[in-house]
Amino acid sequence: MGKGITSEELWRPGDRVVVLGIGNELRGDDGLGLALARRLKGKLTFPVLEGGSAPENMLGRVRTMRPDVVVVVDAVDFGGEPGEVRTIGLDEVGPWGFSTHGPSIGPFLDFLREEGIRTVVLGVQPEDTNLGRGLSRPVLEAILRLEELLLSRSRIF
Repeated sequence: MGKGITSEELWRPGDRVVVLGIGNELRGDDGLGLALARRLKGKLTFPVLEGGSAPENMLGRVRTMRPDVVVVVDAVDFGGEPGEVRTIGLDEVGPWGFSTHGPSIGPFLDFLREEGIRTVVLGVQPEDTNLGRGLSRPVLEAILRLEELLLSRSRIF
């Protein structure tokens, strides 16, 4: 998975959780967050949202759900191997950000933090974010690994 991500670091027993997949599916691997969200809908015991390339549009919806934790899944170019998954520290998300699809999600994450909502960012190293491309094989494999990780954690509760 990359950097030893364990399901225990995602959320604690009793936490109200929201999973938010973000990205732009017109830009190849950048659509991975949305693809994962679609695969997870109806399979988890908590809400899964598609934030598209403007996750700030989901702020009102997230706020009304009153989660303890928001797990954000996005394509992040951190210089790793394609398909590598890492937790991205909030200190790594500046105002200009790390996202491959546009403006930073930094302000979105700042809002969640101000609301007292813990955030876990799962970043997947993309292989190709050019327009008109589909998801690459390494990223498809990462989606399957993340799906299993999130499903296994959901089953615990």
